Amino acid sequence: MILGLIIGFTPWTLLAQSGGPIHPYQAAYDVQHIELDMEVFPSDSAIAAIVTTTAIQQIASDTWRMALSPRFEIQAVEWQGQPLAWHRPHLAEPEVHERFIHLTFPGTLQPGEEVKVSISYQGKPRPAVQAPWDGGFVWAETPSGDPWIGVACQGDGAWLWWPNKDHPSDEPDNGVMIHYTVPAGLTAVSNGVLRETQTDGDRTRWSWEVLNPINSYSITLNAAPYIELQDSVQSVDGSTIPLHFWVLPEFEEKGRERFPQFKEQLVWFEELLGPYPFRNEKYGVVHAPFLGMEHQTIIAYGPRFEDNNLFGRAVGFDDLHHHELAHEWWGNLLTAWDWRDFWIHEGFGTYMQTLYTEDVLGQAAADSLMGLMRMRIVSNDELVPDAFQTTKQKYGSGRGGDIYYKGAWTLHMLRCLLGEDAFSSFMRELLYPTQAAAEALDGSQTRFASTQDVMRVAQSYTQRDLGPFFELFLKHSELPELVYEVEGRSLTLYWANVPEGIRFSMPVEVSVNGEIRVVEVGVQNPDPTGPTGEVVVELPRRVQEITLDPHGWLLRNTIGYGESLDLNP
Repeated sequence: MILGLIIGFTPWTLLAQSGGPIHPYQAAYDVQHIELDMEVFPSDSAIAAIVTTTAIQQIASDTWRMALSPRFEIQAVEWQGQPLAWHRPHLAEPEVHERFIHLTFPGTLQPGEEVKVSISYQGKPRPAVQAPWDGGFVWAETPSGDPWIGVACQGDGAWLWWPNKDHPSDEPDNGVMIHYTVPAGLTAVSNGVLRETQTDGDRTRWSWEVLNPINSYSITLNAAPYIELQDSVQSVDGSTIPLHFWVLPEFEEKGRERFPQFKEQLVWFEELLGPYPFRNEKYGVVHAPFLGMEHQTIIAYGPRFEDNNLFGRAVGFDDLHHHELAHEWWGNLLTAWDWRDFWIHEGFGTYMQTLYTEDVLGQAAADSLMGLMRMRIVSNDELVPDAFQTTKQKYGSGRGGDIYYKGAWTLHMLRCLLGEDAFSSFMRELLYPTQAAAEALDGSQTRFASTQDVMRVAQSYTQRDLGPFFELFLKHSELPELVYEVEGRSLTLYWANVPEGIRFSMPVEVSVNGEIRVVEVGVQNPDPTGPTGEVVVELPRRVQEITLDPHGWLLRNTIGYGESLDLNP
């Protein structure tokens, strides 16, 4: 999701949150299937629904913890056709406890037991003040005055509008069945495959089936009098991927002009990363009344229809669509099981734009993009903490930008360390560790991952010890400083501002009179009797210019790259 573009901006005005340390009552069950049956009433900004969760009990327990907004009136909770007791537990954190409900079973559920619980509720979901940053429902109108509805809740959690486990580590293994009943004349678009539409009087029921596991915040609703554009593309595995773009009638011409680029970008991603993970469902884009979101198989696309980059500059491709499409691989196929590792979604997704810019617009444009990203790195906190994190903890202090831009820069340097071919293989192995995974369409292709997985796979592609590199850029906040000293015909280089005990080194390009040398630079040891990581570059008799890092591979505490040294201080 495109978050953190404005450094210091608090993404959610009400500071709702999702995830965090998983409670034993949440860990007690493994979700297998979800059925969501919802009626939508645009004139009242209200919904009424029944959500049925089928799970396998993992540990002996008589209680489940789920989450649902207290805005809703819970009308019934049932298990095995009988009423089930529930309550909202009192917790110490007033901002946290209101989202949770505890379901109390009449006896202890046994490991391996299948459990099916239905919750009926109704009410007015929280409206999003500034979606997608501020989560909730968007009750908008088309230019013609018809209802235009969307949902975005990645940061706040799907509990804002339907009851769920509210943790990224569990996805329904057997998919989701989604039914939306909306006023006739509206098309209700969602994830997965359209199975049926039924019109009864002035109401139409749209039924969608998700065949693969899906994270809860990715389940979505879009409703408007859409025009549906269709196409298809041959996947790299030889199958046919159905393409759909639902667009408002007033924007049909712009939609038709934009649709071919969506197709081109999908082809590029497949060639780089491997097959589109959900080709047995669809690749869908829906015109949404907010900027955008990576909802699995149905990306929300805000009304821009422009070729801009992340920073408002005109470029040669639609960056908004490109970023959300990247999340079909980085986020929906490969999912961080805790929010502390969310740089895997956003850092990889953001760096895909650099690689695409390089391919489409050339190296200079890609270098410029990386320079803009560098200017937006805050680095006040570690990118990947040891503790579990909620969405509020990950984004709420203004760190949102770092999971995008510092994450992308970490990958940029890793690419320098591994080399082009190895870096491409590294990305593909993270996503598809086996050929069977690349071919699978039964849900087994989707995987959970953590930063440890990224480090392990990267390490397998080099003899260099990558531990100090990852430790410095992911586990520490301050950026290193590349120190230089010119004395006579000698240039001395070493890294400073590196925490004690990290034996960090990095290859550094040095351009002397236009000739580029690559030298391995380490951390200077303050003990003159001990080993040193500094390096001395012998200079020619006549030096016209010396430039450090001319191609911009290094993230350091100097903003910018291609630093020309002052030879006459």
